[in-house]
Amino acid sequence: YENINGTYGMLGNLWEWVDTKKEKIYFNQKYKVIKGGSFANFHQPELFDNRISNFVKKETKMSNIGFRCVWGK
Repeated sequence: YENINGTYGMLGNLWEWVDTKKEKIYFNQKYKVIKGGSFANFHQPELFDNRISNFVKKETKMSNIGFRCVWGK
């Protein structure tokens, strides 16, 4: 789908780390926020939404979690 900026395919490729102050603490470990869903969640299409958040340990390394480079104008 085309987004408001005229680009395609910007959602569902991978979960993206976001710079947010929100975090959760489970079992004395900090969990950071990821958003957006990924190809690995194809059986859960409701997760392909930039409003969906999840929490993972900041040390987590998975093929379906990454980041997006952004350049301001």
